[in-house]
Amino acid sequence: MPPNSTTSGITPDHRATHPGRTRLRRRGVIALVILLPTLVAVEMVVRRWERPRASLEIVNEGDGPMEDLVVAYGGSRIPVGKVERGRSVRLRMTAGPMGPLSLEFRQKGNPNPSLRIPDYEPSQHLADGNKFVVVVQGPLIQRYAETDEAPDNPEAPWTWLKQWFWDQFHKNFS
Repeated sequence: MPPNSTTSGITPDHRATHPGRTRLRRRGVIALVILLPTLVAVEMVVRRWERPRASLEIVNEGDGPMEDLVVAYGGSRIPVGKVERGRSVRLRMTAGPMGPLSLEFRQKGNPNPSLRIPDYEPSQHLADGNKFVVVVQGPLIQRYAETDEAPDNPEAPWTWLKQWFWDQFHKNFS
């Protein structure tokens, strides 16, 4: 009678019949235990190298949509696209020193194809916990700072990791 016969009512030990599976599973667990902390450490280092970002909100209160909107600051150009009338768009700008902020766009009834704000200082707005708001009202603009309700928090690098683990837990065990 073969050694793994079940005629006696004893169920076979799968580890004895497939020893390669156990070794492979053990190697996978060891690789995961080494890989996960390494990835977390790399992510934390990369996040520390990132420069903080300040919020910029552009509100369209003109006569029509702002089309082909491009925002420029400090050598960066961000193509935004179309912002409908009565809508706003929120951008994260690298918090650098004071410099000009430019908005280029097309808008029906607006003779100015671009706006330039010479004293934009995102690092100060970030330090104060504010966002910079630009309201476009046809040829007129209004600009002010207001409290940023959803700031980036560079002091909490574990937040994304906790959220990821929480999402994985609910996805796998719910």
